[in-house]
Amino acid sequence: MKKELLAAAWAALVGGVANAADLTLDIQYNYGTNQIEIYAHVFGQIGDELGLALLGVDLECNSAEALAALSPDLTSAVTELQRDAGLTNPGTNAYFGTVSGNNLLQVGGAQNTIGYDGTAGPTYPTGTVNTSLATTNFLIAKYDVNEASLTGDVTYTLNNPFANVIDDPGPGPVYVVSPITSIGYTNQAVVLGHPPHLYTADSIGTVCTLYLLDGDTEPRAGGIRQLNFQFTSVPPDLDPALSWDNSGACPPTPPVYVPYSGASVMACTPVFNELQCTFTPALEDDASYEFDFSSIVGHEETFELRSLIGDVYSDGVVDGSDRSTVHANWGLSACSADVFEDGVVDGSDRSTVHANWGNCAP
Repeated sequence: MKKELLAAAWAALVGGVANAADLTLDIQYNYGTNQIEIYAHVFGQIGDELGLALLGVDLECNSAEALAALSPDLTSAVTELQRDAGLTNPGTNAYFGTVSGNNLLQVGGAQNTIGYDGTAGPTYPTGTVNTSLATTNFLIAKYDVNEASLTGDVTYTLNNPFANVIDDPGPGPVYVVSPITSIGYTNQAVVLGHPPHLYTADSIGTVCTLYLLDGDTEPRAGGIRQLNFQFTSVPPDLDPALSWDNSGACPPTPPVYVPYSGASVMACTPVFNELQCTFTPALEDDASYEFDFSSIVGHEETFELRSLIGDVYSDGVVDGSDRSTVHANWGLSACSADVFEDGVVDGSDRSTVHANWGNCAP
């Protein structure tokens, strides 16, 4: 069925031999607008860099619920690939795919490289060829996602791509094209968790990465410089709200958080399923912090973390429990006990614990 969809309309566009052009496809989810976006980029062509002539790619949905949540954003249609300027699938309005099962087959379209002028048969395609289409990262299609209709995790995946590029203007109105055989992905799939649950974080140190759970301590001498918050799906490009308790309460008491007012500047960037946050300078020591993700994930979600150098035992006070933990890991490269951050647990770590003896954080 797949080959029947566009074979008749696009047969005239397939010709020549494979050239040296490459195509990368990218699928992204924009949390700010609740939209799936599909991008294409043609690059590396030897000779004339004349751009994309034809593109088809399947958008596979992992469930009927995932498919039903999608609706095409017609304002994103690329003129050159849209009826009447070009050929589209389906051919009624824009190029957002033919439904088959839970999937949208052959999302895409083709420019009018055959020089058709609309004088016989259908009145399209009659558009003017764009010889630079997708030579930079280019939005091909966009879908609104009705997140309110989703009850579980959903996955949207790009598969089975094919494409042609323009090789030469050729004689008369007909352009010479050839198929792209090297097609790859920057991102091939997006997973939307509902809600996108935050489940852990890791703190980047000089020597190694310390994996942290809610309520843990970052005990190393460098303090909290970078935290990678891990989600069950791709997080939005937003910073969590940061609060702190820097009372240094001893013995530790449940923290009372107020908006952060220290010297550190937080900057967060989504990378795959992580929100990577850096702190310049490092967050202040002897304090507890709360990262509130509620406005990001749409439900109440916080992560608490203590910064206390030497608190290897993670109980909010530097004392004999921490020294014992250092001794228990002596000679190892355990991140949590390597408070001196030199790659091995030894006398330098014990000295760091002693230097901070008695310090507390809520």
